[in-house]
Amino acid sequence: MTMKSKLTLLATITVFMGFSFFIMGMTSAPRIAQVIMAIIWVLHVLYFGFRVKTIRKEE
Repeated sequence: MTMKSKLTLLATITVFMGFSFFIMGMTSAPRIAQVIMAIIWVLHVLYFGFRVKTIRKEE
């Protein structure tokens, strides 16, 4: 993936998961659900940041 693709993907994931996290805080969702969402978000960042190979565009 290119760096631009990675950043776009991570930004999209962050927005949607942040919205879900916010909604869970506004409702009576169990706190463990927020913890699980936070863990999933961190794992996404780590996976796409360190495991998915970044390709450089040749200019």
